[in-house]
Amino acid sequence: MSLNKMTLDAMILGQDVDNSAWEALLHDSKREELWQAAVERREQINHFCKFAATWPKLAKSYRMMKSITKSDVKPPKLSCFDLFSYRNALQATMSGESNNGLDEFILNEIPWGSQRIVEIESPRHIKFKCERTINIYYEYDDKIGWITSEDSWELKQSEGPVILTFIDGEVNNDSSYSTAIEQANSVGGLVFLPNLK
Repeated sequence: MSLNKMTLDAMILGQDVDNSAWEALLHDSKREELWQAAVERREQINHFCKFAATWPKLAKSYRMMKSITKSDVKPPKLSCFDLFSYRNALQATMSGESNNGLDEFILNEIPWGSQRIVEIESPRHIKFKCERTINIYYEYDDKIGWITSEDSWELKQSEGPVILTFIDGEVNNDSSYSTAIEQANSVGGLVFLPNLK
């Protein structure tokens, strides 16, 4: 039996699946990778459902982003972390206390050529770390605009989610979003979704 995405998703959801699917998973040499990828896919589906139910207009923009993501052969490594957690951990380390959380990235590597939803507690002050400066197009509420990886982003619960489009390529003051995407070497998308507990 082949382990396709639908079968693995049904297994994660605890649905009635033929025993041969479980046997195939257990005998597969890449079972851990297959299972982890299936869990991550299910998390993304769950996040998107929550996102679309509460913010349908932004969810539509996110879905349209799928057609524009792309990746160059060697895009710059890009990650993001919570600036306040990092500062607190750094202060703790300098004062001789535990440095728990010093390397606590919100997302260790932002995926070029794809898009992702990350549910996080807010408020957060998000800082980007990149090998070189890249441009970031943001969209939230009814606001749009540009920042760079040198900037930071303050995520507030009251503002809802923010869609960030990471663009590795030339963007000048006159560039439109569509022109920047068209001329970019790599494009990746990320949604910071406030936790609605």
